[in-house]
Amino acid sequence: MFLLKKVLNLQLIHFFNNIKVEIFKFKNLSRKPNGYLYEISREILIYGFGNGLSKFLTIFLTPILTSVFSPYKLGIIDIIASSSFLLTIFLSLNLESSIQRYFYELKDNIEKKILITTTIIFILLLSIPLILLVFIFKDQLSILLSININYSYLLIISIITVTLQLNYSIILLYFRLLNQPIKYLSFNTLLIFLHFFLTTIFILLLEWGVEGYFVANIFSNLIALIFIVIFNKNIFLLKINFSLIIKCLKFALPGFPSVLISSCILVAPRYLILSYSNLNDVGLYAFALKLSGLLSLIIYSFQMAWYPFSLKIMHNQDSKEIYNQVYRFTFLILLVLACIMVTTSQFLLNIFGNYQYKDSLPFFYFLLLANLTGFQIHFFHLPFSIIEKTIFISLSQLINIIILIIIGVILIYIIGSIGAVIALIIGNLSGVNILYILSKKFYFIKFDIHKINYSLIGFFIYILLFIYISKYEIAYSYPFFLFFISYLIIFLLEKNEISKILNKIKK
Repeated sequence: MFLLKKVLNLQLIHFFNNIKVEIFKFKNLSRKPNGYLYEISREILIYGFGNGLSKFLTIFLTPILTSVFSPYKLGIIDIIASSSFLLTIFLSLNLESSIQRYFYELKDNIEKKILITTTIIFILLLSIPLILLVFIFKDQLSILLSININYSYLLIISIITVTLQLNYSIILLYFRLLNQPIKYLSFNTLLIFLHFFLTTIFILLLEWGVEGYFVANIFSNLIALIFIVIFNKNIFLLKINFSLIIKCLKFALPGFPSVLISSCILVAPRYLILSYSNLNDVGLYAFALKLSGLLSLIIYSFQMAWYPFSLKIMHNQDSKEIYNQVYRFTFLILLVLACIMVTTSQFLLNIFGNYQYKDSLPFFYFLLLANLTGFQIHFFHLPFSIIEKTIFISLSQLINIIILIIIGVILIYIIGSIGAVIALIIGNLSGVNILYILSKKFYFIKFDIHKINYSLIGFFIYILLFIYISKYEIAYSYPFFLFFISYLIIFLLEKNEISKILNKIKK
């Protein structure tokens, strides 16, 4: 017995020593010219997933919402929230990008605080006329959105809420740029907890219905904002630097059309569906969007960490190679996850929804594909951000929205509401390929775009075959799923990369 304990102790010591060695190797990757795995992983875990927690909450709240609301009422919530979000884009004016751009150039901490304070005050001043306009025209807007006029006041509540969220996000951005992960995660988690707690109270316990959702939202953001101001008074200086805000606007405004158009692209399918059908279909689309949020959560988390990291290494000699490697590997992981989600869609529907939402599954499948094409667009913004020619991003997005609307109008009358999502995919792909062509002239990064496009076509075929096969027996799709995943790995990875993975598996 004593001998056995001694052997076990030696094995445990050996095991933990091996772990220490592997951690040391992993950390050293960030010190090598081509090794940024540790650093970007850290950025994604702390800041990406920290910011992505709010999206996770939306997914986590979905079973509560679907248990209380019919697709029609969920459609009301979605169309009001989307319209408010679109209107408040005019408040942000893409100023967050200028904060990220100039924050590190300001060496003095007081100047950095003035930058944050000036931006917040500027946004609050802009919000006053917008809220007044919505108050005056709330009834007309509700008719335009096919909402019962009794719900018109919810538009005002929603716009105030989004304004609060915008200011809260700027303060969180300040913590992030100062590399204060504890504060960032703490206050982000506070908002998430408040939103979940108050939504549960107002919808489940008080049974306030649609109104309860918006009341919970505004109170959670207001309380969180009060807390962050009280505990971080030193951030705010009652001083406005007009020259600084003008400088920020000069940087931000050329990229603003891109932000506005990309926001329009996000909400456009809802309005296309509404023009063809009704709020019931909008509700089905909204549920599918929340379900596909499982994938977009990962994409969003990656994007939040990737943008500052990619700019940090842009002057490195091997930066272009790193960009391409990250692009291929990340896309492969996302595509595999999307395939898994399609294959397990019935299971996901049972967890997050009920029989009322079964017709949302086609929306769900194609929204996964739309998420992947949206991920591509974000990557192809990078060359133009580096050379500060964001006007080309706006141009590609403009073409994207034009294609989306024209093809969307045609497709919804041919194949129904699902045509709006197909049009979104086609618009995204058009934008990606336009950016790729333009980047060849200005700042070319040799992305494996052709392989990625062929993989997307393969995924589109996989979706169609899955819809057909699942009508008979869903188990029949499993062998095809394994075949498709194997094909993706072989197609997207180089031979030496596959060999390395196989050797690691053997070890």
